[in-house]
Amino acid sequence: MIFLLEPLLVLNENMELQTFLAEDWFYDNNEITFYLREDVTWHDGTPFTAEDVRYTYDWVLDSDNFSPWKRSFADIEWIETEGDYIVRFHLNRSTDSILRNMARLNIVPAHAEEISNFSNHPIGTGPFQVIEWLEEEQLELAAFQDYWRGKPELDRVEFLFFSGSDGLLINLRQENIDIYQCGITATMLQMAENEPGIKEQRAPATGYYHLPLDDVYVRRALNYLLDREYIIEEIYEGIGIPAVSPISLALPIHKPDVTDYCQNMEQAQFYMEKAGYEEGELEFTLLAIKNDPHVAIAKHFKENADQLGIEVEINEKSFAALIDRLEQTDD
Repeated sequence: MIFLLEPLLVLNENMELQTFLAEDWFYDNNEITFYLREDVTWHDGTPFTAEDVRYTYDWVLDSDNFSPWKRSFADIEWIETEGDYIVRFHLNRSTDSILRNMARLNIVPAHAEEISNFSNHPIGTGPFQVIEWLEEEQLELAAFQDYWRGKPELDRVEFLFFSGSDGLLINLRQENIDIYQCGITATMLQMAENEPGIKEQRAPATGYYHLPLDDVYVRRALNYLLDREYIIEEIYEGIGIPAVSPISLALPIHKPDVTDYCQNMEQAQFYMEKAGYEEGELEFTLLAIKNDPHVAIAKHFKENADQLGIEVEINEKSFAALIDRLEQTDD
């Protein structure tokens, strides 16, 4: 939501880090120092300061808030501010990934808890501010006249929410919407390709799915268990490429010589035995979003896991219910 809230750094089209709310940064051993812009204000006119940055990250790291971002910043030991425009992160180890994670976390105001209904009517430092937000229906934004990068060229932006592809394609044909991003299925692409006036643009993604397991042998077994080609060709209908690591092929830090796992049930069995698991001893519960490819992937995983004696339960939830669970629990 960079049109509304903004991070300290951003990734450009070449996936390289660039300054944003921070005008400079210095990374030395286990410390990262950010020098913040002094010409930024929140939508309510309050100046943006280092205290906002510290508040944001302290909130994420507070276990009581069950933030899904907490794991991404587990290497932060403590945060200090020096005046209004310098903030320093003290880390327990040096890591290359933390700056890229920071480029994905938007800063919220330190006075957020004093703002009535902040979750549904947030303020930010971005080029647009909220006019009206009807949950799961419509989000209307207006240009923020005092935006630090200059007034936006558009006076107004409206976001519409669609529960299915039919309404989306109808509105695209009727030119009621200009841009649609994410959640594109192969069927929708095929239909859009035959529609005059509709253009598609593809870009590599940086997201990935994984099971956070401690045992390296179990991780290897599950890597050999999955048939990535099947998932892409049969479930995602040819959209995507097999991942070889958590680092996207689109990122400059990706290493092409990382071992690529192809499905091999014999190797999967070998590593399960090396991990010391007997049949029926290892159990998983997979949360999957209803009416989403996640369900088909979970079923594919379960079918193969059954062959190794791994017990898998699939728990289908709506997206809203899944978000509630992420926010309210830490399991």
